[in-house]
Amino acid sequence: MACLQRPNSPDAIPWQWPWPWRENKNPPKWLHIRSSKWFILWVCSFSVFADIFLYALIVPVIPFALSYRVGLDPSDAQKWTSILLTIYAGGLLVGSPLCGWWADKTKARQVPFIVGLLLLAGATVMFALARNLALLVVARILQGLSGAVVWTIALAMMADRVGSQEIGAHLGTIVAARSIATISAPLIGGIVYAKVGYYMVYVTAFIFLGADIVFRLVMIEARVAQKWDPSIGLQLAREHFSTQKLEGPEKVSQKEDEARAFTVAQPRGSRISRLVHYLPPFITVLSSIRLVMALWGCTVLAILFGAFEATIPLFVHSTFHWDSAGAGLVFLAVLIPTFISPAIGWLADKHGTRWYVAIGYLLTTIPVILLRIVTQNTLYNKIVFCVLLAFSGGLAMLFEVPVQIEIVLSVEEKMRENAAHYGEQGAYAQAFGLGNLTYALGLIIGPLWGGYAVEGAGWGVMTLTLGIMCCVSAVPAAIWTEGNIFKRKRNPIVEGKERESGRRYLHLWEPHRRQIPMILLKIDQSLTQLSFPHLPFRLFACWLIEAIRFIQIGH
Repeated sequence: MACLQRPNSPDAIPWQWPWPWRENKNPPKWLHIRSSKWFILWVCSFSVFADIFLYALIVPVIPFALSYRVGLDPSDAQKWTSILLTIYAGGLLVGSPLCGWWADKTKARQVPFIVGLLLLAGATVMFALARNLALLVVARILQGLSGAVVWTIALAMMADRVGSQEIGAHLGTIVAARSIATISAPLIGGIVYAKVGYYMVYVTAFIFLGADIVFRLVMIEARVAQKWDPSIGLQLAREHFSTQKLEGPEKVSQKEDEARAFTVAQPRGSRISRLVHYLPPFITVLSSIRLVMALWGCTVLAILFGAFEATIPLFVHSTFHWDSAGAGLVFLAVLIPTFISPAIGWLADKHGTRWYVAIGYLLTTIPVILLRIVTQNTLYNKIVFCVLLAFSGGLAMLFEVPVQIEIVLSVEEKMRENAAHYGEQGAYAQAFGLGNLTYALGLIIGPLWGGYAVEGAGWGVMTLTLGIMCCVSAVPAAIWTEGNIFKRKRNPIVEGKERESGRRYLHLWEPHRRQIPMILLKIDQSLTQLSFPHLPFRLFACWLIEAIRFIQIGH
């Protein structure tokens, strides 16, 4: 047959696959389950888990692959292992903003989400078959690009579904999934490689890839589900475009002009205003100091953990004489406390993010600096070292999850100011792409910072400088998280009511206003007769009269 007929359809129509992003009139089966908050949270968490799991699964295998499959000298294996880790960060750095821009421009984020999974599958196949360095480098680049897709789009789809009111607990759950993968993958990879062999490590990887692709295909994201049920997901940008259809073009144009807060200071039609109008959203959102502070939080976290990853294995080997297994197990002390992240997200949703971020920086400073007291190979020093690492990882969650919430809140703030510029698709993915970009920068800076500091000045100086970085970050975080603490948030409705109330008060007060200069003059004369040093009072009286006149003219 040249074409297939739809069931119960009298007309012969070529068959189309019922993907949710196609223009289907009838809703897909189990729409409300496949687009529910809990299912999207599960899919996003599992995608992050799978990405980090496949990244970390081959970490214990790479040195052996470089030595026995590629043929490198064992003395060069460590160097190339570090280079491959840096290449991953480079792929994440380049891919994050591009992926964010693509995800916000396309009608369905699910398309780039699945493309990212294909990149991850390709990278895994290359790792399994590679017998030269070039293929390993390409595989690591693809893995970095896949990480950019997953972290950008998973967080953006979660924000699309739950909004800023509940995003904290959901982001905390995704962070917990990352921690589970980081802990379990190297252990599983090492055991499978030792017991079963090299290729079975990648069979394990493809089992998780298969489950991941099923979940990603079954899920229906909020922006697509809104075609059949407008109550699903957010209405932030959609309300603006619905208003355009209901109101006349003059009112909409007037609202758009008022909304362009970042071009108010420029003359209409100026080159600067036109340039800003055509800039992509991932550039214009950087005008928000609130977002900049959130991005700095991502950088601080990556520098901190990147420095730990680069220096702790060598430190425990030289101080405690632990082998690679002991060095790997000590990271459990950092990662296990991160499971409090869902609770931190829930608390930040309830109480706000400002003081969690600021206090998180300050409290993290303490155990990070105290790591410098560990200097001897004693049981006491080993216990103190693990306890301080645990507090460092747990307290860092106080600012990691809230800065992710701040990314969502700052973007929503910019979208409300100028919905026309950010469009119906919004800018969540581009903002999270910037977050990934700054995190990747931190992953590059952190190992260099830690390595050069330890080599040049010692372990104690390295931990001291990291602690100072956290401590200094607390001050701008307290000022600009959730917006400038010294600036009252403007609410046009409240301000309008206040102005109207002020006009009524001045109208009632008007009959008595003209009597004030005469009263002040009589007081001035009385003070003169008493030989009182009344010059300051006369100056104050003149200022008060002018202020009253100015208020009356202004209203």
